[in-house]
Amino acid sequence: MIDTHCHLTQIPSSQLTSILATLEALKLLAVSTTLEDSKSTLGLAKSYPIYPAVGLHPWFLSDSEELIKKALNQLERMIAADLNSIKAIGEIGLDYSPKVQIRQTLQREAFAFQLRLAQQFALPVSIHGVKSHPDLQKLLKTYSTVKGALHGFYGSPELAHSYLKLGIKIGIGPMVLRQGPNKLYQVIKDVPIDGMVLETDFPNTRQYGINHPKDIQKVAEKVAEIKQMPVALVQSICDQTAKELFLL
Repeated sequence: MIDTHCHLTQIPSSQLTSILATLEALKLLAVSTTLEDSKSTLGLAKSYPIYPAVGLHPWFLSDSEELIKKALNQLERMIAADLNSIKAIGEIGLDYSPKVQIRQTLQREAFAFQLRLAQQFALPVSIHGVKSHPDLQKLLKTYSTVKGALHGFYGSPELAHSYLKLGIKIGIGPMVLRQGPNKLYQVIKDVPIDGMVLETDFPNTRQYGINHPKDIQKVAEKVAEIKQMPVALVQSICDQTAKELFLL
């Protein structure tokens, strides 16, 4: 199976070695959040059979326009130098929730710059979007050739379909494993199975019973249960979508 969104550099090195030694047929798209994190992810990809994504997450941007531009320019040079290895730009996006103190104008500038890089280098994106969908979609329409996945989707079926029209797949992750039916169930029922990719967001999702990237199987099983489809068919179609989207 393919886990389209995990954060391997957040795992202690002693645990990471054990995890990466037991992947078997599992494929991982390892996303990044900062410039240093991107460098670390690329380093891991030189030692282990993982697929790296690089990018600047809105939570970790500097609140200085000058420093953000410097980091973005460094990111561009990093991508150009290692384009054959990099599979996506991510995790990038916009987060307008109150806990995020980075100015929205700076977030939009950083997201737009990284969408331009995705367009320039023909790379897909892994998107973080919270309370910011009108601006996210406006920028995605500006860079309309860029494709990708909206990570950790937890919106309405109507919102999901609006992203699908923009060429953005819906990332279904561990929130679907919350106890009892939740609003993701209706999204999963409504969205075509080939409009989804599956993810763990490991190691940030242990509270949902995700203790290893292999637990992507739990997400697949829940999607299959909700859509009343064979698990193997869910795995096959979602994996094929991920392969085509991220060129894995």
